[in-house]
Amino acid sequence: MNISKSIIATLIIAPLFFFTSCSDDDNASASSGNVTFEITDAPIDNANVSGAFVTVSEVRVDGQAWSGFTGKKTIDLLAYQNGRTEGLGTGELNVGSYSQVELVLDYATDASGNAPGCYIMTTDNDKVDLNGTSSTTGAIAINQSNFDVASSSNSSYVIDFDLRKAIQKGNGVKDYSLKSGAALSAALRAENKAQAGNISGKISGSAYSNSEMVVVYAYEKGQYASSEASGNASTQFQGAVTSSVANSEGDYTLSFLKEGDYELIFCSYEDANNDGEMELEGKLTLDIAGTLDLQTVTVSSSTTATLNITAAALISF
Repeated sequence: MNISKSIIATLIIAPLFFFTSCSDDDNASASSGNVTFEITDAPIDNANVSGAFVTVSEVRVDGQAWSGFTGKKTIDLLAYQNGRTEGLGTGELNVGSYSQVELVLDYATDASGNAPGCYIMTTDNDKVDLNGTSSTTGAIAINQSNFDVASSSNSSYVIDFDLRKAIQKGNGVKDYSLKSGAALSAALRAENKAQAGNISGKISGSAYSNSEMVVVYAYEKGQYASSEASGNASTQFQGAVTSSVANSEGDYTLSFLKEGDYELIFCSYEDANNDGEMELEGKLTLDIAGTLDLQTVTVSSSTTATLNITAAALISF
């Protein structure tokens, strides 16, 4: 009789544990959301560079190590342009608002333990150490990287590591280093992937055909001034949100732009002294196919605005 009572008690208690466990899981899910971080790149304007490698050792959110990133990862940023991304991981974060994302770089060694950790690979296969400091690691605080996590949500954020803004060129042929502090932070931005859009198109015409390289710069409407073209190569067009080098067919893509109106600037470059470095030649004057206004290109989330143009002439700034 006692044995029968024990069996009945067990059968009654077991479902209680099951429902309690499910309730705990549901509460945990309701108090957190899944976040994915990816990384992409805007191009570097240098024909001598075949690769630009950074080694990420940690991703921090509001000063704390984010559990979604594991190990150490070495990434050739030049391999992830024109909308291509490399994943940094997916992990849970508690529901709430977050104000800061940081990438911690390992300058000393890469993911395989080889030195250096962050470097330029030149076209003749030389590694150029990008560490311009005495530190072996460095944290980059990404500008305007605040975001919210909703209950049981899944969200993706793309970190645009703009090499053109991040790397400074010295006087030597192979003299490169990463900027530091606020200047380096300004070279990175983070966008909610679901709320971002793209601009793409094709460039044609004689002025394009005669150019060694054409770079398209995207500015938030009203933010471009002709003074942006002044200075040396490391400071030109600093205010551009992103940029794209047109390929041999004239195709270009400006990716992961937050919703809003943009102005596009099309610039021609040439290697005037045959040293492998491209110098600004001038600005292309354009004929636009379609109804889009070059000074007001509207970007909406999860869509691509198409802007095909004919480069009619080249003018100096």
